[in-house]
Amino acid sequence: MHVDPKNDTKTIFSRSAEGTPVENVSLNPTPCMYEFAAHIYDLDGVITSTEKLHFEGWKETFDKLITSLQESDLLPQGAPEQFKAKHYLAYVDGKPRYDGVRSFIDALGAGDDCLVSKVAGKVLDKLPENRRFSAFIQFMTSRIKENTSPLSQTITPGELDSLTEQHVDAPEKLAELFDQCALNATHLDMLLKILAKRPAALGSIIVRKVGDIKDTWINDRLNDESIEIVKFQHTVDMIKEAKKNGVKVAIASSSKNAKKILKKAQLFDLFDEHLIIDGIVREEMGLNGKPAPDIFVEAAKRMGVAVHRAIVFEDANSGVEAGKKGNFGLVVGLARAGNQQELRKYGADIVLADIGDMQNPLQEMNSWYKEKLQETCKRLTYIGTPMERDPEADPEILKAGFRAEQALQAVGNGYFCTRGADYEERQGPDSWGYAGTYFSTVRNTRKSVIEGQPVYNEDLVNGINWLPVTFKIDDGDWFQPHETELLSYEKDLDFRTGSFTRTLSFRSQDGKETEVVARHCVSMADKYLAAVEYSVTPINYSGVITVKAGLHADHINDGVARYAKLDQQHLKGIAEGGEDNGTSFLRVQTCPSHVPGKDLKPVEITAAARIVAELEGKTLKSAFEISKADRRVDMSFSQKVGQGQMLTVHKMVGLHTHKNSIGKGGTPDKAHNTVANIASFSEVLEPSAVKWAEIWDKAGVEIVGDRLGQQALNLATYHLFVMGSEHNDGGIGPRGLTGETYRGHEFWDDILYYPGISLQSPLVTRSLLGHRYNGLKEARKAAHEYTFQGAMYPWQAGIEGDEQTQVTRFNPVSGKWDPDNSCRQRHVSLAIAYNVLDFLETTGDVQFRGMGTEMVLDICRFFTSMCELDSATGKYSIDGVMGPNEFHEGMEKRGVKDNSYTNIMLAWTLEKAEYLVAELKVSGPAELEEAYRNIGVTAGEMEKAYDHWREIRQNLSLDLNEEGVIANHSEWFNLKGPDEVKGLKVLLDGKEQELYSVVYNSGRADRRIRAAGMDPDDYQIQKQADTLMAYYNLGPDEIKRVVKMMGYALPKDHLLKNLNHHLPRTSHGSTLSYITHAMVLANAGRTADSWRFYRQALVSDLSDIQGGTTAEGIHLGVMGGCLKGVVTNFAGFNWHGDKLSINPDLPEEWKSLKFSVLIRGDRYHFEASGEDLRLRVKQEDRTIPGKENLVIVVQGRPVTVDYDVAYTYKR
Repeated sequence: MHVDPKNDTKTIFSRSAEGTPVENVSLNPTPCMYEFAAHIYDLDGVITSTEKLHFEGWKETFDKLITSLQESDLLPQGAPEQFKAKHYLAYVDGKPRYDGVRSFIDALGAGDDCLVSKVAGKVLDKLPENRRFSAFIQFMTSRIKENTSPLSQTITPGELDSLTEQHVDAPEKLAELFDQCALNATHLDMLLKILAKRPAALGSIIVRKVGDIKDTWINDRLNDESIEIVKFQHTVDMIKEAKKNGVKVAIASSSKNAKKILKKAQLFDLFDEHLIIDGIVREEMGLNGKPAPDIFVEAAKRMGVAVHRAIVFEDANSGVEAGKKGNFGLVVGLARAGNQQELRKYGADIVLADIGDMQNPLQEMNSWYKEKLQETCKRLTYIGTPMERDPEADPEILKAGFRAEQALQAVGNGYFCTRGADYEERQGPDSWGYAGTYFSTVRNTRKSVIEGQPVYNEDLVNGINWLPVTFKIDDGDWFQPHETELLSYEKDLDFRTGSFTRTLSFRSQDGKETEVVARHCVSMADKYLAAVEYSVTPINYSGVITVKAGLHADHINDGVARYAKLDQQHLKGIAEGGEDNGTSFLRVQTCPSHVPGKDLKPVEITAAARIVAELEGKTLKSAFEISKADRRVDMSFSQKVGQGQMLTVHKMVGLHTHKNSIGKGGTPDKAHNTVANIASFSEVLEPSAVKWAEIWDKAGVEIVGDRLGQQALNLATYHLFVMGSEHNDGGIGPRGLTGETYRGHEFWDDILYYPGISLQSPLVTRSLLGHRYNGLKEARKAAHEYTFQGAMYPWQAGIEGDEQTQVTRFNPVSGKWDPDNSCRQRHVSLAIAYNVLDFLETTGDVQFRGMGTEMVLDICRFFTSMCELDSATGKYSIDGVMGPNEFHEGMEKRGVKDNSYTNIMLAWTLEKAEYLVAELKVSGPAELEEAYRNIGVTAGEMEKAYDHWREIRQNLSLDLNEEGVIANHSEWFNLKGPDEVKGLKVLLDGKEQELYSVVYNSGRADRRIRAAGMDPDDYQIQKQADTLMAYYNLGPDEIKRVVKMMGYALPKDHLLKNLNHHLPRTSHGSTLSYITHAMVLANAGRTADSWRFYRQALVSDLSDIQGGTTAEGIHLGVMGGCLKGVVTNFAGFNWHGDKLSINPDLPEEWKSLKFSVLIRGDRYHFEASGEDLRLRVKQEDRTIPGKENLVIVVQGRPVTVDYDVAYTYKR
């Protein structure tokens, strides 16, 4: 052992295995002196100025195409009549040649294959007067490849059809066949008739031929010695300087002429030939073209450099997008065409007109790596709107994307949360965005009538919208951002401070340009406080600016399209008003329907606002006008503002809720007092930022080598603690408080996010579990109603802990309402027991131990009362349940029998309960007695029960096959599997489809199956695999032990056997499926598959992989699961009581990992890299006694550590 007294650091035992080097040995003998190690350059527009040449080639080609289409009456109405620079940038620039052609042709046709279909429809038209059509054919045959041989004169139409069929998936062969037929009019006529029936093949030929015509034009120019290739000298100089300083350089170009251009420009010798990844290499390797990152990644791979240490230089939107998608350390956009804003939209970190804009490019980029790289991961920024980025897309898809951004950029503090909506937009069915403010304890129940039946739904209420601020210029209209000409639009969420900023500029119809900068936050320091700062600056004019700021509640819940037919009117007004001094208030209450057997009380929500106005930083004494309407109040004032002057409004808002003060004065007074003495936005933000800094100091996870992964983990941490806050007075639903899906109810998802909260803020988890404890009354009532003992927690827990699962649910695939039997997911109670046991294990908390024991025991009483003994087999079964799979509802929809997840988790819970009771008998007999008393049992009765529970857990039924595969439930092996459905057809949405695709494609297979008139219970298909979910909770070794305890033997390779069986039968219809299966795959040693699943889970909300669902609220379960996976899988933390082991196994992309966690009062500061594992332990919770000899198993070796000493272990 070596001890360095200077830094109190100890280095212990040598590395046990050779680590993989970060980079291959450099071919360049000069060592790199920078944070980055490589440059990857696009060619055209970055190194050489061939863009003009390419544009001219494309223009001549496309103009001739357009003319031929016009003359042939094939050009769709509204299509451009000539190819312009804007088309080049939007559709062609930076893309592989044929991708660019396809992109522009699609734009000409105003939709997928529209133009191709029109051409195909005209081919058979043989009227003599219709000679215009020949213009298009003449264009297509204007360039025939040299050495093209004609077809045999005797070829028949049938033979030519067969030849076409052979090449249907080979565009190059189809184009060659077209050229061959073009040499003979009869053959061409025959081929055109064939292609009229094969539009896809015709489309491939058109794309290929147009691309080849342009390529011929370019090659003619490149072979012309009189044409010079212009170089961008600053780029060339930087390349030379980079190479001199050990930086590797490569080319990644879509052009097939890259080498020819480099030679003509006399730059070829600057690059190793194998590091020139051009269009030819791309096709040979089968790589995707830009905006896919493949060729950039291939270049980095050939240089032996990790992508996070490589810089991409691009001038095209598609190339910049590719650099971003490739997760490169820095993407530099060169705005040769003045397209700075566009390049930023598509992901450029730095945008320059030319490399010469930097005095010392290498040093400045090195500084960016040191100072800005991690900064970009600590925020979520969107530049432009989805409507701007893809104006041709389906408006509903664009709207979903925009609303997803608003959910992801929500701000909150656990008590309430507000989506990142525009301040000015009117709420309504035509709104692009969706404003929403939700409170942790506010729900409301409304009665709806669906297909003649009354349906009662308790909903998370969209409360008072406190964001609204807008303005008008002189006597103009009130500003609406998406109804004007936006010059710029950017939204930014700063994770570190919990603040949202939106910056935009626009031009009005009369040419006035204005900049608007607005930001808002919800205070983490004061649970009732929020604020907006809104600044308006005239850019090219002076005038009178009238600002209007309001509090609005005149809306309905309208955030989930599936709920549209339900009654969503949850608020009614109490009072609204204001004073001319800039103060206002709005009081509303929920309006519950009468529900038989329930006495539902309304909840009051009150908001009080205070407005302070400034001009150029000086406070104004403005007189405010008050405008009132039902559930709405606005304050406005006018101010003359000069060109370049900034008019700022500070809007401070206090929000309070109360159940028992409807019509009384207490709640309004509290709201007013919250803001009475606050005069600026910064007075709200600064103390809140301090609280956020404390959270990040403990909960932050730092990784090196994965920009996107770091940002996604920061996003997950942010949202986890937006909800997992000391201000949360209720529970946490799967979407947090960012949207209305699942109506704010609590499910079983907290099994994924409670552990992450426990590792940082155990008092918050204790509070959340206390909320679940308060639901025991309803859980016991529910069990009694079903004639069971104990406590049966609801699948969807309402605000009072009662069952809120709907009886019918809308199927968006069929457009029909289906019965909802998901209330049979009794396993939610096992998740609650698991959370209690995990919390006690992780924290050593003795204050909650008594309540936790009461919960666990009553859950065990419930499940054991469900068990039925089969006297013939001696096995106990549980019938009438559903597992996490959710797709299987059982015979007559009464649930399945012996669900693997339920039975395995019950056996485990029964055993843990026995240990917990044994511990309490020794260290907390009074707590145990109180738990018995609350349950209503005696110690003697429970002793008999424990004997019975032991018999049950040792004899719970499972269905296994001879290979050791654990069935989802007792009928699983009798259902149709993948092999049984292959080759079968089914009618769905009026079209015949492959049954295999309907059942086994990813997503909500149950909806597709039902829409096709079939039953998911007939097929081996799972939303998420029940058996594998049990593996996720317990791990393979514990599963084997528990299953053995139940009376079954699993083979040595049981995990792989179960993975190989269940994964192909899982549709991953939930984001939870990706993270849980990722961790199980990791345990099985399937590293590549595990990383693929983990990656999908990690970016699932950023990419909205569930197809629009993020707009309805973020997926908190997958976020919590990803954070838990960092600790338990990648860092390898495993703890039982005071025994902790650490065995890190980082993903290849992660060069280092750093975080801290709190386990049983001790905070473990962990850091791992390729070579070292560093550890420091601090005693944080002094209420838990410290350990004199703290023994940790590090990489399989027990070591003793002292507090506040930094240890380094060689990996």
